[in-house]
Amino acid sequence: MAESLPLPTLLSQTLVAFTIEIDNAFEQRMPHDEERLAATREERLARSRAPRGPWITSYAMYANFMRFLPPEGLAAHALEGPMKLTNFAGLLRWGYVRAAPERPDARKRDWLVTPTEAGMQAQTVWAPLSREVEARWEGRYGEEAVAALHAALAVIAGELDPGLPAYLPVVRWALRTDPPPLSAFEAPDDLCSLLARVLLAFTLDFERDFPVALPICADVLRVLDERPVRLADLPHRGHVSREAISMAFSGVKGADLVALEADSQAGRGQTARLTAKGLAAKVAYRARLAAIEADWRDRYGAAAIDALRAALTPLVGLGDETSPLMAAIVPPPGGWRAQRRYRRIALPHHPMILHRGAWPDGA
Repeated sequence: MAESLPLPTLLSQTLVAFTIEIDNAFEQRMPHDEERLAATREERLARSRAPRGPWITSYAMYANFMRFLPPEGLAAHALEGPMKLTNFAGLLRWGYVRAAPERPDARKRDWLVTPTEAGMQAQTVWAPLSREVEARWEGRYGEEAVAALHAALAVIAGELDPGLPAYLPVVRWALRTDPPPLSAFEAPDDLCSLLARVLLAFTLDFERDFPVALPICADVLRVLDERPVRLADLPHRGHVSREAISMAFSGVKGADLVALEADSQAGRGQTARLTAKGLAAKVAYRARLAAIEADWRDRYGAAAIDALRAALTPLVGLGDETSPLMAAIVPPPGGWRAQRRYRRIALPHHPMILHRGAWPDGA
């Protein structure tokens, strides 16, 4: 039943769906490099030789970095916090920003970071999208439902550290979430930011003194047990990308949580199963989710948590392919998510924000 879904799952699936809808709109409006759409090696080669626009990327890159950057630029040291939230090297490489010394002897922290022409165009495209998608949701799910969700999130967000960023950061070592404080940058109050900040607060509480990152627990350990599962099936089970699964396994490497073995039935590839230690971590993960939600009921009030659950549950449904949120992730015709390998039949139980492009499902 949806009522039994963990609170971070309700938050996560709603945030992922909202973000994908923003990303789909951005892709339609922003001229970009279409090499990602190529299905064959020949198509990729042909498109790689064509004039290139910026590499398309996700809304997290705007929410946590690009929105802070004025046309005249800022010194790198003034952006140290936002840089740690994002893939700054990627934004340089993908054509959104440039960084250069204003004088020959300038240290890198004093280099001037400015948006490129494409970067400024992207800022213009990104800026209204969260509010636009929120308006779409009002039409799709009802104004009262969206207003109730906004109000429930705002009650909790108002009690959070004001230095929390507007979106989940790009995860790095072991997929752990470790954002720097951003007290100098005010977070917006749009629905996407409220969802992200409340989920981020829960994630930080979970990962404090817990050995396994919440994305790994929610999207990998959750879908495994003591029985072998083909590695190739894990993206389908966890509803995240193959690259996200690969990074997750790198995060648990050496922790003796998962056993990888040759797939004896298929004759090729590998299978994964939880070890005794992994099974114990899975049990501990579930218990910790319940404990943190109980703590939140004490901290923010039972009425606030009940109101948040009541607002999220009708949107998430059972958390599977029947979820009403699936209407939000229908890709536009010709968009990169319309390709078979990127389609989702359900949503992950926690975002996987990777360096590749900060897509919420690690795509």
